[in-house]
Amino acid sequence: MKYAKGHQASTPKEADVDRDKLLLAKSLHGIFFKEQREIPQVDLDQSWRWLRTSGLRYEAEAAICAAQEQALATNNIKKKIWKKDVLPLCCLCKRHDETVAHLISGYSSIAKKKYTPRHDSVAKYIHWTILQDYCDPVSKQW
Repeated sequence: MKYAKGHQASTPKEADVDRDKLLLAKSLHGIFFKEQREIPQVDLDQSWRWLRTSGLRYEAEAAICAAQEQALATNNIKKKIWKKDVLPLCCLCKRHDETVAHLISGYSSIAKKKYTPRHDSVAKYIHWTILQDYCDPVSKQW
């Protein structure tokens, strides 16, 4: 880690604190991490456990992290962060800024067919998992 001249982290914990400060100061990447810390119900250790234990290839892990940090090379990022001379509009609808959130959920016709059933399926699984923890007999199949 680069420090100001003469500054050296004396412990791994201090290095982690310094790294966090640098990350939170970033205009793009810092947003995700700031927002995550502002939600009191989020257990940060549990939230990041998947990253330590997933066994994903580096490339897949990098793509997932870039998406959640809103850092994929969308037209909006090219225009506002990279300062390129491009329109920030979505390449498909040409009406909204092309952001990760827009690409994931901005198309209502796709959302009804693809996202809603997937969401409902995940919700059923989470509900079943909670029932396993708090109820006696629970079916083996969710």
